[in-house]
Amino acid sequence: MRSAAILICTRDRPDSLERTLRSLESLEIPAGCRVQIRLVDNGSRVPLAGWLEERGWPRTDLPVEVVCEPRAGKSAALNRGLQDLDADLVAFSDDDMEFHPRWLAGALERLEEDPAQALQGHIEIRSTRPLPAWFTPRCALLFGATPDLPDRAELRGLAGGNSFVPRAQIARVGPFREDLGPRGRRLGYSEDMEWSGRLLQAGVPLRFCRGAVNYHLIGADRLCRGVLLRRQFDQSRTETLLDAALPTGSRRWKDQDLCAEVRGLAGALLKPRRRFQGLNYGLEMAARLGRVWGLIQRRMKSLEGPPRAGSPPNPPGDESPGSAQNP
Repeated sequence: MRSAAILICTRDRPDSLERTLRSLESLEIPAGCRVQIRLVDNGSRVPLAGWLEERGWPRTDLPVEVVCEPRAGKSAALNRGLQDLDADLVAFSDDDMEFHPRWLAGALERLEEDPAQALQGHIEIRSTRPLPAWFTPRCALLFGATPDLPDRAELRGLAGGNSFVPRAQIARVGPFREDLGPRGRRLGYSEDMEWSGRLLQAGVPLRFCRGAVNYHLIGADRLCRGVLLRRQFDQSRTETLLDAALPTGSRRWKDQDLCAEVRGLAGALLKPRRRFQGLNYGLEMAARLGRVWGLIQRRMKSLEGPPRAGSPPNPPGDESPGSAQNP
């Protein structure tokens, strides 16, 4: 790989983006590799190009380019960022990350073994304040931390906060689905898993690279139980709703499982298991409620009949994007 582009979409988060860019100032660039940062301004109230010019960027060997996508939605911003991109490798990340200096070098070394594969790096959690005692490994997974996977493990999908895809492979699967993912103030998911699922379906190996490390920054406003319960509900609901549609879906929740899920939810409410206590009990209930609601939505969609010719995969206004975890 002689060139790489770091693609980051952002909207109205200057403080978080400031920390992200500051960590990239110490990024190691392998000899002979041309690297650039492409920031996609997804309709920020303060134009990103002017903000970046005022801040100043100290590295001449790591230029920063700003492109604009006024349509709200991370998927739309990602599709804009991929247009006219001159790079052999695209490194996807977010505006609330910090990077180990060898983040990119670790991925490039692995791609030397097989340039046809796509990689997901290792994500750890960092917080702007000490993590509370109730913050369990399950909570970390809800914020995108990587499960305990062996290096080079085969994956069913890639997390968009830390993934590396050769440009030649991107051309095989087309754009991101713009009915999935965050949009405006709505926190959505699954645009990365659906898109990388198409990569896997096209025959591109997806593997884990432990040497490419970055850190998801959790602010104090998100470090609360209510945020975690909502994320768990949304994740379970949309995993269930989209399971049949994702190229890598397991189809493990069928429409006929609705009655069984309702019975399981009622039993858990009446007789909570001892292994679920405190926040874990709340998260388990949120997951079960999410699965029940997702199955109801799937049943309602099946009653609508097949989509008409020319209609989009999900009708406009569908508020059902979700998240799926790697194995």
